[in-house]
Amino acid sequence: MRKSLNWLLKIYLDTCCYGRPWDGQTSASIIAEANAIETIIDWRHINGYMIIGSSVLDVEILKNPNVKDRDAIMDFYREARDGYAYLTATDRARAQSFQAAGLKVNDSYHLALAEAVGVDVLLTVDKPFLRAVNSRNMCGVKVMNPLDFISTYSAGGGYGDYDGNQESD
Repeated sequence: MRKSLNWLLKIYLDTCCYGRPWDGQTSASIIAEANAIETIIDWRHINGYMIIGSSVLDVEILKNPNVKDRDAIMDFYREARDGYAYLTATDRARAQSFQAAGLKVNDSYHLALAEAVGVDVLLTVDKPFLRAVNSRNMCGVKVMNPLDFISTYSAGGGYGDYDGNQESD
């Protein structure tokens, strides 16, 4: 999938990110991550970020047993996304290779789908997922914590080490 000239970065937030504002705000790191996620979403159009939603996110969010939280998270997610992607058979096959390398099933689906639609950065607050992907260099999608994303892509006006090369339609 080619990048649109209208967007500098395509971002995919996993389910943990969308749920973070509803996690018990009991530690400084949870509060900071929740604030970072809300900032990224609030400022996405100003900074040229396109947030991709997916069928995987829909299913995972709907599995939340707390109806009040589930509905709030789903509303938050629907308002945040600018694009949408469906998991295909090809994505499932790619996900199996990620599972063989140690990723959990849903994490592998998020990563495979993000890779398939040309996402630049996948955001997660799931530390085991971050460690697993980054220690194995599994694909071309950067997987980052939202706090690291803000420090990387906001410093100096910018876009960190993102080269900004765009393909035209």
